[in-house]
Amino acid sequence: MVSSNPLEAKKKGIKLWIWDLIFYGTFGIVITSSVQLGGILLVFSILIVPALLSRLIVSSWKMRLIWGWIIGSFLSIFGLFISLKLDTPTGSTLVALFGISLFVCILMRQIMKVKI
Repeated sequence: MVSSNPLEAKKKGIKLWIWDLIFYGTFGIVITSSVQLGGILLVFSILIVPALLSRLIVSSWKMRLIWGWIIGSFLSIFGLFISLKLDTPTGSTLVALFGISLFVCILMRQIMKVKI
């Protein structure tokens, strides 16, 4: 309710600022730690590309969330497999795969001029 209908949550007495503080604090810690471990390109590719791809494919926010998880999981597992088989650096392989997937999806959408 806090994210889908903040006005209703506020009417019910839910303190939104506490939830915002928890969310943004946790998000900041996770992103900072992840960037230190994996690198900024890898972290932001994994964070942004599945959301963009799901937005290009479906319109409802619930389906975007589900498809974002599916796409992110599939591309990550497939990228790890490719990296293992081709003996390439994992981070670079994942970033390239996420980027190629986004490029192909945008290209297909432009060619078809409809949602895929």
